[in-house]
Amino acid sequence: MYPFDAKIRRQSIDPDDLIYAHAGSMDACACALLAAADMLDAGVFTAPPGQW
Repeated sequence: MYPFDAKIRRQSIDPDDLIYAHAGSMDACACALLAAADMLDAGVFTAPPGQW
């Protein structure tokens, strides 16, 4: 089980931290889009979302 409590641990407006955070989040989005494309190509979704 992961500890999750939504507390801000450390806030930083340092430009380097902002760049790393942005790059990391864009990487996560890209990975999600690639996974979704693989699922569509594999035929995982055979019906529109309202008909699952």
